[in-house]
Amino acid sequence: MNIHILGICGAALSGIAVMLAKQGHTVTGSDQGTYPPATDYLDQHHISYFDHYDADHITDRIDRIIVGGNTNHLGTPNPELIEAQNQHIPTQSWAQFIGDLFQNSNRLVIAGTYGKTTITVLCSHIALTAGLNPSYLTTEKLQGNHPQIAYNPYSDWDILEGDEHPAVINFDDQPKFVYYQPTQVILTSIIWDHFNIYPTQADYIATYQKLLQAPSLQTLIVHDNIDLNQIANTAAKIIRYTTQNTLNDGSMPMIQLLSHQITDTGSIFQVSDTEQTIQLTIPLIGLHNIENALAAITWARYNQISWDDITTALETFSGIARRLQLKYNAKNLKIFHDFGQHPAKAAAAINSLNNAYPDHQLIIVLDPHASVLKDAHSLPFFKQSFNHASQVLIGKLQASKGSITGKQIADALNAFHIPARYLPKDDKLIQQISLLTNTHPSVILFLSSGNFRGLIDEFVNQVSRS
Repeated sequence: MNIHILGICGAALSGIAVMLAKQGHTVTGSDQGTYPPATDYLDQHHISYFDHYDADHITDRIDRIIVGGNTNHLGTPNPELIEAQNQHIPTQSWAQFIGDLFQNSNRLVIAGTYGKTTITVLCSHIALTAGLNPSYLTTEKLQGNHPQIAYNPYSDWDILEGDEHPAVINFDDQPKFVYYQPTQVILTSIIWDHFNIYPTQADYIATYQKLLQAPSLQTLIVHDNIDLNQIANTAAKIIRYTTQNTLNDGSMPMIQLLSHQITDTGSIFQVSDTEQTIQLTIPLIGLHNIENALAAITWARYNQISWDDITTALETFSGIARRLQLKYNAKNLKIFHDFGQHPAKAAAAINSLNNAYPDHQLIIVLDPHASVLKDAHSLPFFKQSFNHASQVLIGKLQASKGSITGKQIADALNAFHIPARYLPKDDKLIQQISLLTNTHPSVILFLSSGNFRGLIDEFVNQVSRS
């Protein structure tokens, strides 16, 4: 089959392209600008693509069109999508395509405002360690030689990262995770996000209700921080995990964190499953990463995966890119890269580094790329998110209609007595980072959903040469 993918350089779409090519399909695609690491991944697997959209790319040789999330969010209708509809070529969003394809008997969806990518990759890693050979879908590559997305119709398990965002804006407005028909769900958190899509907190919560009311859903694994009133309408069996001594209602969880120790190389923690106490290690820092591990452990133990397999998987889990990824490590200078494109996600990364390196100044370099960071609703959350920062430097903000400015972000932080500067020119930004790190032991945290226009690697190369 000849399959053409709109938005082929998206995090999930490039993985889908490679998966389909390995199945023997002829895969092509287009995107509005093409960029690594997706282009490297596509080139490695000899998949051809266009770096712009044009109706002429849609020919009668194409059997099916798969549409990526932001494909039709360009200000004007996508010419390739219009042409595909004119030619009556079967066309569907990528989330619907995956929902139709992944139909194994057990379907785990990991959802929530934060943590879902790391937990999806970790659950997949545990399942592979245990020999379950699952199908899985995530927006980040698994470690080793495993592909980013794998399809195995002969397995009992599908493991899917569940996103609450609309599948394709202005084409398919259903939340992506609705298509996955889960039998089990891990729910990490419900903290208002995507303000431009869900204008009220109630709208955002209602999106999760769609997932939790799926007729296929049998089991819901939730963090103790979630208000049960938010999930009151689910008929699924509820399993809890917690970092507290007991659940908020006084009952006992399935998995409970008893103690933990975080070093600059990883985390050691003890958990109880009501029958025994187990000591575990994971080479990731931060309480939020321990919470991610608790979610995966709860799912694994509920499904009778052995402690030996869980222990091995945790010890060999190296994490994923852009999630507190250590980019440079010297005695007086550590450089990390984290996705951090929501105030709550930024807070988790900042708090982790503050605890791991209490004797270092913590410099945050913010790439305000995500729409949520450009929304005025985010400003009140910045105090709690950045209050452990010694300095916040804000890179160029590409303003759009209705968005706040980079200077407004800096002014809001300064009003909270958090030192901040807006530096829209990259050379000035690098210069300021260098000045701040010359005299004190420092940890630099780049918060960016991409490569920050190459600035992160440029700065790492600069300090490596010095």
